[in-house]
Amino acid sequence: IAGEFYKKTMRYLAYRAKRGSITLGKFSAAFALNIGINFVVYLIAILYVQSTKGVLFFKEGFLLWLSLVIYVLYFTSLGFMASSLTMKPQRALYLGAVLFMAPLLFLLKEPLQWASPYHYYKNGFHLLLGNYQPVLSSAVILIIFSGLFLGISYKKFQRRDL
Repeated sequence: IAGEFYKKTMRYLAYRAKRGSITLGKFSAAFALNIGINFVVYLIAILYVQSTKGVLFFKEGFLLWLSLVIYVLYFTSLGFMASSLTMKPQRALYLGAVLFMAPLLFLLKEPLQWASPYHYYKNGFHLLLGNYQPVLSSAVILIIFSGLFLGISYKKFQRRDL
């Protein structure tokens, strides 16, 4: 989003499409690219383990990939929010880096750990044991945060002059 404002091409996009469609389209493209690349990496890893160890774990690998998709959703929406809060790509890059690293500080204090996505990452390994409850609760919290980030992005984009 910040790159479009910086190059002054957002006006042309907004002339032809609604702002909500622009927001959803840009986010969907980034999200689909991320999960597609992650799927290929997971598939290669599963095939590598199968060829070297003789263990086939497509179900567990697929479940771990689905768990990763939730994290991709969270971090893509966080980066998207950083991009929509400023009009310069350089600022968006630094703001995104700060927003990605700030949750690490939340891990230091016990009452703030729930606000860090890194706190929930370890729950993904419960999938290998067949225990889905910690993963589902983590996924719900991360999806709520993602929705919040996308809502902030959309509202900020709606109020911005082109």
